[in-house]
Amino acid sequence: MKKHAVRIAVYGTLVAAASVLALLPSSLAQQHGLDVWNVPQLEAEIEVAEAEYVEMDKETQVVLEHIGQKEALILELLDGQIELLEAARHFREMSVDNPCYLSTLRDNYPGRSLDECFCLNVLDYASRWLAERPELAANVAELKRQFESSLHRGNGVSLDH
Repeated sequence: MKKHAVRIAVYGTLVAAASVLALLPSSLAQQHGLDVWNVPQLEAEIEVAEAEYVEMDKETQVVLEHIGQKEALILELLDGQIELLEAARHFREMSVDNPCYLSTLRDNYPGRSLDECFCLNVLDYASRWLAERPELAANVAELKRQFESSLHRGNGVSLDH
C-alpha cells in the first residue's frame, strides 16, 4: 500500500513537472536547455556547426601553409636569392583569393596601391627577422631603399613586369 502511494506521488510530480514545462515560453525553455522537443532542430544545428568547423580547419591549414611559404620566401629574399618584387608577387599569388587579407593590407598601408601594399608587407616580414638575425639589418635596409627608389622613379610599384 505504501509503495502504491509513493508511485502515485512520483507520477503526480512528473505530470506536474511536464505540465509546467509545456506551459513555459519556448524561449525560456531554450535558455535553460529544456527544449527537448526540439532535438531534430538541435541535431541540424550541430551538423551545420560541424561543417563550419571543418571548413574553418581547412582555411586554417591553408593560412599556415602560406605563412610557411612566406617565411621561406623572406629567407630567400634576405639571402639575395630573389628580389623584392618577386617576393611580393608570390605574396600576392597566395593572397589574391582572400578578400579579408587584401582588406587588412589596405588598412595597414593606407593610400598605397595594392602592389605597394604587398611590397610593404614583404618588408615588414623581413624586418621581423632582425630580432633573430640582426646581421641581416643591412639587407633589410637595402630592400627598403630599393622600394623607396622605385617609388620615386615615376608611376609607383608594379608587380606585373
